[in-house]
Amino acid sequence: MYIFPIYTIYVYIKNFLYDSSILVPQKVGVKIVSVGNLSFGGSGKTPSVIAVSKYFLDTGLKVGILSRGYGRYSKNDLVVENQSWREVGDEPALMKNKLPKAIILVSPNKNRGAKKLVALGVDLIILDDAFQYRALHRDINILMLNDLTSKKLKIAPYGILREPLSSAKRASWGIKTSPKNINCGIKEHLIEQKISGFIDPQNRSFFSINDFIKNHRDLSFEILTSIGSPEKFEATVRSMEINFLKSNTYEDHHRFKLSDIKAVNASLDKNTSGLLCTEKDLIRLEEFLDHIKVPIFAVCQEYILSEPVKEELKNLII
Repeated sequence: MYIFPIYTIYVYIKNFLYDSSILVPQKVGVKIVSVGNLSFGGSGKTPSVIAVSKYFLDTGLKVGILSRGYGRYSKNDLVVENQSWREVGDEPALMKNKLPKAIILVSPNKNRGAKKLVALGVDLIILDDAFQYRALHRDINILMLNDLTSKKLKIAPYGILREPLSSAKRASWGIKTSPKNINCGIKEHLIEQKISGFIDPQNRSFFSINDFIKNHRDLSFEILTSIGSPEKFEATVRSMEINFLKSNTYEDHHRFKLSDIKAVNASLDKNTSGLLCTEKDLIRLEEFLDHIKVPIFAVCQEYILSEPVKEELKNLII
């Protein structure tokens, strides 16, 4: 069935207006770093935002992070503190857990949100998922280059792209988490993904990866996840010395209900000793811990910035 490409036309018109300087991005008085991608779905934006923010926080800068807060019930501008993920979104809630010293603001309007962060005294702003948002000036435009080799490389609704691959030329440089990831003809940096350990939310404890594997070597696990690229998480689990049985996957940012948990419980393999999820999943699953039949553990993953990436970031603040 033919679908009229309204979104595609909108993308081309918007890019033409900015590329021709008919529309000009607004500056807000502080340096801005944007992290985004070309496709729908998971590409590692959130761990990249966390890694880049941590780099600048470690230099002593007061860092602001601006996010839309996808999936939240509220549409107000909010500074993320200790609210429910339903108010601020699961990813901003995760960022606050990881970066307590950062000022994280969720807003449906990035220009307005950026001005509010400036008013709060930040030295630098990190834009989460903003490659397509061109109304705000950025000093570094980071593009996540994920594995699209088996995907339909057309603009939505015909494929998974938010805009054409040629738009990659707007990026300052790209980040790859694997050499297999797509090549867009721009400068690229490879960064390392590291598993730092496992969270046991039931007992409020943390295992190093070695201790977890040693203590659970003879047990079997299933995955319970609702992220943009569940196949990557499954590959991560398979790469460890863990007996993996199967995956239970839901769409990204899924708002789990008790009925979902009951369905997972009912489908558990008889040999399943526990469930594995991501830290983002745990944000949304924590309220159901008493209802899950087996223990659940969150796999903690982080990105390690390479020296070339650090040098690129350092040049912004020299």
